[in-house]
Amino acid sequence: SNPWKEVDLPRLDQLPVRTLSANQVTKFFDWIKERWLGWELPSLFWEVKAVTGCRLGDLCSIPTWGLQDGKLIFEATSAKARRQRVAVLPPDLFDALKRLAGPQYLWER
Repeated sequence: SNPWKEVDLPRLDQLPVRTLSANQVTKFFDWIKERWLGWELPSLFWEVKAVTGCRLGDLCSIPTWGLQDGKLIFEATSAKARRQRVAVLPPDLFDALKRLAGPQYLWER
């Protein structure tokens, strides 16, 4: 028999959902530009993270060939969900990534 059958589950606190304001996002990207002396790659990384909404591990493991036709392709073998996923990127972001992509992995440089 289950001794906990009659016991109610504990109540968990309802944590509020926190989102960043446009001002906070602007300050963050300004800080990155200042901290990395105008190096474009860190800003692009966080912008792609925001646009795709993917996990850091999935984003870091994208090979350069995964950048195709205005899209970013996440391989099934390296994604947490174990299925291929495609994210459509804004044209200016796609062009910047294409220009800075490493020879084997997207973030290699």
